[in-house]
Amino acid sequence: MGAIQHQTRQAGIDWLSPITIMVGTFALYFGGRMMLGAIFDVPLFWGGSTGSEQLTILLVCAFTIAVSVGYSVLPRSRLIGFQTRERGLIAQALGQVGLLGYLFVGALALFLLIKRLGGVSSVLAVQAAWASQIKERGLGPLYSLTYLFVIACVVIACRALMRQNRVVAGLWVLLAMIPAVILGRRVIILFTALPLLSLVHYHQRRLRLAHVAWMLLVASFMFLGILLLRLKVRGPVAEAVASSNEFAIYDAMVAAVDRHRDLADFNISYFARHPSDFWGTNAGALFMQRLVGFQFAGGATPPSAVGVLWVYFGFTGVVIGGFLLGAVLGRLRLDAFADPIAALLYGLVLFYWFDFLRNGDIVLGLKLLFRYGAAILVLLSFFYRIELSPTSEVADRRIAPVE
Repeated sequence: MGAIQHQTRQAGIDWLSPITIMVGTFALYFGGRMMLGAIFDVPLFWGGSTGSEQLTILLVCAFTIAVSVGYSVLPRSRLIGFQTRERGLIAQALGQVGLLGYLFVGALALFLLIKRLGGVSSVLAVQAAWASQIKERGLGPLYSLTYLFVIACVVIACRALMRQNRVVAGLWVLLAMIPAVILGRRVIILFTALPLLSLVHYHQRRLRLAHVAWMLLVASFMFLGILLLRLKVRGPVAEAVASSNEFAIYDAMVAAVDRHRDLADFNISYFARHPSDFWGTNAGALFMQRLVGFQFAGGATPPSAVGVLWVYFGFTGVVIGGFLLGAVLGRLRLDAFADPIAALLYGLVLFYWFDFLRNGDIVLGLKLLFRYGAAILVLLSFFYRIELSPTSEVADRRIAPVE
């Protein structure tokens, strides 16, 4: 499992590259919002001049090009030499105990969290507001521990996929969706799916357009179902989405661009004077709270990664930041070809790449990546001997997995 497989060139799109994830995210949150807004005549919630909209589109295009260039132009060498081998029976038995521990602790945390919030009926009744309630009641640690249940399900599904047992893997994926449905956390669906899809795509069966279309259809029903549960929609679904503040990331970015003078002091020097605001809180949400109208029950509407980079670092920051992100993600993608477990971890990186693109939470995203990445690695280390070493091995980004 440790060596890079000899693979043949195949035409087609790599549906799990950082570029396709970025384009899909922007198409959903920017293009989708503009299209639904035009069809249902829903204007920008927070206003914005034509010039601000044009600058917003320019910034998004500049960031997209910068990421693509960084992804493409640097030497095609792997960032990490990643190899894994199966451990012995004793270690595997300890791994089973670890899995049970993760499942028990995560399920217990979910049970206690729901109980502290008033029970399942209360949580389902106020899904749109429970996020702020968790913060106000100091229940954040319990919510974080619920991810142990999801992580255990992902690892069990991963091992089932390695044995080509996709039915068992699918059942554990469905179990991992329980917190997503009860708590209304749609991101848990992607947190579960992207690592497992990455393993399958790079080491078992290449994702084709038909596969992607079916998965998008299923994911759309799941996402919309949870959204309807959160918003208590009574009228047409499309109009409800178009008029929902939660989907209005494009609106938030145009407003941030339009009201940049209100945010003039909110840059890197601000964090030098107030370091706890950067390291101790959700940096992406800080300046959202400075503009009236960005809040909704349970949260605030982010201006996307592009908006956050622009407010903090200006146009130069958008371009340089995009280039560096593209370069790092391009190298990490090469490691996904090396080993199935490396592909699983790359899928976790893709999840936080998507999360960063839509909300711009720079510090929080890195914290969560390292926190949950470490939790996954601890559990995987019971089953696999993981070896890391510097490498200069060349790999071609156009190489596709063998069917």
